[in-house]
Amino acid sequence: MLTTSKCSALSVALPSEVFGANVAGYNASLASYWTTQEQALHPACIVVPSSSSDISRAVKILSHVRCEFAVKSGGHTPFAGAANINKGITIDLSKLNSTTISADRTTALVGPGARWGGVYSTLQALGFTIPGGRDASVGVGGLVIGGGISFYSPRVGLVCDAVINFEVVLASGAIVNANATSNRRLFRALKGGSNNFGIVTRIDTPLIKTDAIWGGFLYTDESLRPTANSFFAKFADSKTYDPYASHFQSHALVNGSWLLILHMAYTEPGANNPAVFQPLLKLPGQSTVRQATHFNLTEELTAGTPSNVRVVWITMTYKNDESFMETFVQMGNETLSPLRDIEGLFLALNFQPLSQIIIQNAAKNGGDALGLDAEDGDLVVINLGVFWGSSADDARIYNTVWKLFEDGKQKAKEMGVWNEYLYLNYGLRHENYTQDVITSYGQASQSMLKSVSKQYDPTGIFQNDVPGGFKLFPLITLQ
Repeated sequence: MLTTSKCSALSVALPSEVFGANVAGYNASLASYWTTQEQALHPACIVVPSSSSDISRAVKILSHVRCEFAVKSGGHTPFAGAANINKGITIDLSKLNSTTISADRTTALVGPGARWGGVYSTLQALGFTIPGGRDASVGVGGLVIGGGISFYSPRVGLVCDAVINFEVVLASGAIVNANATSNRRLFRALKGGSNNFGIVTRIDTPLIKTDAIWGGFLYTDESLRPTANSFFAKFADSKTYDPYASHFQSHALVNGSWLLILHMAYTEPGANNPAVFQPLLKLPGQSTVRQATHFNLTEELTAGTPSNVRVVWITMTYKNDESFMETFVQMGNETLSPLRDIEGLFLALNFQPLSQIIIQNAAKNGGDALGLDAEDGDLVVINLGVFWGSSADDARIYNTVWKLFEDGKQKAKEMGVWNEYLYLNYGLRHENYTQDVITSYGQASQSMLKSVSKQYDPTGIFQNDVPGGFKLFPLITLQ
């Protein structure tokens, strides 16, 4: 059956929710992707369902006719094909964007198509928040099932580890709940296993009562890097980690010059200029730190991030070590600085703690799929984001960032600080360069994920028919 016929079959089942090329609903969906790589893909049609029942009907049809399709929550993963598809069918979850709370006011019930800014704004009016993305524009679904780092991670773990229930549409079209007592293996697999098992249609997370969060950015001179590096290494040490504190350090190439950017957040209500951040607050520079809200802090991060441009992300992980941090920043400066002649270039090399205090939370709620072990010590996730305008510069940029991270991996191994874990939401997938995220979870986790896939999706709908993202098995091209 031709893809156009499959679109027609979907239109019969879901009238008013299927959009062909160049109509308003189709164009609006494409425009909502973060990067121009994703915006450039053109599905045969786009389905914008309004409920889990609608998604169930769509999946039943697609499973029967065997058509390649993509699933989009917020569309913030940068690489082409992550949540969109050429000539296939894209399911856009943007209408599943509600945020409500349970009758007993303990749990947030959030649709995967919501964006984190909207979630926080809604909950803020009720005196609550939940752990979630730090960029207001990011979609809920993809971030959660890829892991998710939040301002609250030192208190509750990664965003996926705080979830207590997923509502999921399986390949059969069945709508099930996965939690600590029902579909327990699926529950664990969804926490980091990404889009390999079904379409998540609701995410339930315990509420956190809050009124304000202290935080913001300090923009300062790159010459202060030794002080910042020393602070970061001590901050990320679980032996003295303040569970209310969140921090990341960025080295940004802006208008051809390097800038040191330090982000701070403190989630204890009422705190102001907390002691843990005093060494940074004494540094000169332009500061935005203040009493704010969760919503406001995430809006600030969104405002500082380019959109509707070409983007590449790549990642690696190392054991917390001040010497390696400085070494890798120097490698980054040397390797990336020659890119400064590219028109519209902006890039940021980011360091984020993934300490034992964060990792150990996973076991408290049924475990996750990430393969992280607190016994490995305090880890640090590196993410490089590069932003530019023209596809003519693609090869040069991809070659450069890949070389930097391959060289960085070798240096980390030489220094005895390398860790194989790759944070999925920052992973690179490209026709020439792809990071093997699922393998980085380790053999035990990989085997578990494959077993769960075979149990809940025996015909491989979400392996072969949904080719985007990071897969568990080699892809089989549909004819």
